[in-house]
Amino acid sequence: MADTTSTVLGIVDQETGGNTNTWGDIADANFAKLEKAIATTVLVAATGGTDTLSDDDERGQHIVVSGTLASNSELVMSLVKSIIVSNTTTGGSYTVTVKTAAGSGVVVPRGETMIVRNDGTNVVEVPVFDRDHIVENLYRYAGSAGGTADAITATLAMYLGSSNVEGMSVSCTLAATNTATSVTFNLNGIGAATVLRRDGAAPAIGELLINTVRTFTFDGTNWIISGGVIANDSVSTAKIIDDAVTTAKIVNDAVTTAKIVNSAVTLAKLANIATARFIGRTTAGTGVPEALTGTQATALLNAFVGDSGSGGTKGLVPAPAANDADEGKLKFLGAGGSWFRPAWHFIEEIVAGGSDQAMTSAAIDAAYEWIRITFEGVPDAADRLQLNVATTGPAWLSNKYGYYGNWHYYNFNTGSAGGSPGVSNTITVGDGIELVGAGYDVASSTSDPGIQGQILINNFNSTSRRRMVSVPYCDCKIDGAQAQLGIQDFGGVIETTARLTHARLIWDTGTTDWRSGSRMIIEGRA
Repeated sequence: MADTTSTVLGIVDQETGGNTNTWGDIADANFAKLEKAIATTVLVAATGGTDTLSDDDERGQHIVVSGTLASNSELVMSLVKSIIVSNTTTGGSYTVTVKTAAGSGVVVPRGETMIVRNDGTNVVEVPVFDRDHIVENLYRYAGSAGGTADAITATLAMYLGSSNVEGMSVSCTLAATNTATSVTFNLNGIGAATVLRRDGAAPAIGELLINTVRTFTFDGTNWIISGGVIANDSVSTAKIIDDAVTTAKIVNDAVTTAKIVNSAVTLAKLANIATARFIGRTTAGTGVPEALTGTQATALLNAFVGDSGSGGTKGLVPAPAANDADEGKLKFLGAGGSWFRPAWHFIEEIVAGGSDQAMTSAAIDAAYEWIRITFEGVPDAADRLQLNVATTGPAWLSNKYGYYGNWHYYNFNTGSAGGSPGVSNTITVGDGIELVGAGYDVASSTSDPGIQGQILINNFNSTSRRRMVSVPYCDCKIDGAQAQLGIQDFGGVIETTARLTHARLIWDTGTTDWRSGSRMIIEGRA
């Protein structure tokens, strides 16, 4: 029978009894082929296109493809065997594919070494280990990401095959912040797959932040990003650095009241407000709190309601009228809900001395319908005392209007039996009402009499009524060894219907002064 040649290494299988005197040469050739298959490295210089390997080259254990590629390179195998192929080429991003003449092949990545096998039809990869077992536990850093903000790419410096494996993870530094919710990730050019959070939702715009390291894990369909979702109630304040979370990191209206511990928000955490403001709301309807001015705040308060027989209501008191607090006009809030003046209200105190008159300085408020003058003092010489009143100005009333009065006095002394009444008179005085009548001076040459009394004048708001004057007062003197007491009751009319605004007590001679310490107190009653 004839010799046969193997399809794996091309070794000649000699038939028994053949090749007389040449069998040794054939055997030597076979041994050379075996040696090359076991220990020889074959260098193939490629520039691109198709290079058909010779049987002798294919017998080598290791083929190293070198050279600068100008296009994709194909190495065509014919022997049915396994071989180690290393791709050391340079130039462009061209590939090296090992294949059969008519079948498919395997791409050997640049810089990688693979074991491939011609199975008689196609060239296929021969895994040295269980690839799926290695990749499913793989965690690698791929450096800076490529692609775009919303179509991210990354490359690991190792061969991963033609498909992603469920469970594989890779991390990379993002080169841009995502601008859309539809984001893809493509590792080693295997193919882009959708990026999702752990809860299956798409990432929010801006969630994949530039210059941050993110980990992508393949779940068999999509790439799942780490840190995309925090479990409900899993973050405590103890896990957050003080002032670490800015408002820019929290989605609008994302924090519910249920997530804030009662009494946890301090005043310092509220928004700043202007000086002299209250927190409240004046805008109609339910809404956010507002910083209210004092005017806005008081407008929200209930009005004070006075007692009408069955009680009142507490609240905002009514505003006083203009100048109510001025001297002579002071009012008080009554239980009836209105401002009022007390029965007798102090207007002014005039301390006299060194002048012949004690006179009101400020105008008496027209609201007072009664004026009360209480006086006491000592003149520096014998004189008679007059009351002058005036309207606006002061315009002191003179004889043009007239004063009319009746007065009488009683004189008692210790040196006589009982007292002696004085004469009752009807008088008219040009400038005022004379409180001490003719022939009865308040002073004497031997004593310093004191004079005190009270004058009551009505001041009704009427265009027809005259002003009534009542003057009950007394004076006393010590004349030598005899004490004398003078008591006068005076009633009179001031003939004017105008409101009185000023009053004075004056010594009618114009030369006598009030002694120091003399005084006059003015009171009013509404």
